[in-house]
Amino acid sequence: NDRVRCQKCKFGKKHDCIRPKLSPSTVNRELTTLSAILELARTSRKIPENPMRYVKKLQEPDARTRFLLQDEKERFFNALQSNKQLLAIVLIAILTGWRRGQILSLRKSVLNLTNQSVTLIRSKGAKARAVPVSSVVWSILTDLSEKTDDYLFINSRTGKQLLDFDRSWKTACRDAQIEGLHFHDLRRTFAVEMLNLKAGEFLIQSALGHSNIETTKIYAQVQDTALRESLDILAGSEKIYNSTIISPSSEYSN
Repeated sequence: NDRVRCQKCKFGKKHDCIRPKLSPSTVNRELTTLSAILELARTSRKIPENPMRYVKKLQEPDARTRFLLQDEKERFFNALQSNKQLLAIVLIAILTGWRRGQILSLRKSVLNLTNQSVTLIRSKGAKARAVPVSSVVWSILTDLSEKTDDYLFINSRTGKQLLDFDRSWKTACRDAQIEGLHFHDLRRTFAVEMLNLKAGEFLIQSALGHSNIETTKIYAQVQDTALRESLDILAGSEKIYNSTIISPSSEYSN
């Protein structure tokens, strides 16, 4: 293998690292970019035609719909009580929808004391932007800023910026008896709860920093999943089965 810096340890020394397998969506984005470049060449008469017209894109899996349900959230918070730094990270993610890299890159210098907002770093090609935060998130951020000179989240072993917390994450998920949870699912949890609070799609688009409203609409589909799961929980509850509507002996109780 080539000596490279993988995404997880990009700030560390070069080492023998297995190159990660690219997802179909990543490949398709690269194909789209290449097609756009070749199309410019075609319209400029540099090439006779765009050869990408014959290239089929890969089939992408259905959009991930995982998010934290209320009972999972309570168990998760309880499991995080012994790790205050990870608890702060999780709270910020659920209350803002920020990405992992944006949270770990927070520094004292990005806190705008005059208007209780935070200047987020560029993400996925987007420009840096100042976003307002709730009083709860602001309290967390200012409390962290009083304990550091630069980055808000510090690796206790190295004293430098925290870059990874996978081990602590897995431990918390195990203690909370939560399976299949990714950190990015907290961003989805934020969007679903905003939708449940009747926040409009354009407001959520602004909060998440989406340049395209179509990306935000994916989260509206997730809300349908949340509703369906809640209906299933209701339909399977003892209150329903013990009611006069469905008796325990009914064929619907099996």
